[in-house]
Amino acid sequence: MTAVEIVLAALVIGGGWYVHVRLFPWRTCPRCGGSKRNRGGHGTHRDCGRCGATGRVRRIGARKD
Repeated sequence: MTAVEIVLAALVIGGGWYVHVRLFPWRTCPRCGGSKRNRGGHGTHRDCGRCGATGRVRRIGARKD
């Protein structure tokens, strides 16, 4: 591959990622798996601290509006 092909491939991949993040800025919370609650000790359940009991977190690169 030449340098030009590598740059073009990087632009296509980066552009696709950028558009996808703009269209879908949220992803499932990796800590609770979207259940909104974490398993606590001795059978108790607590709200997920990472997502704030929403089940979703922002993807890397998504705007905060």
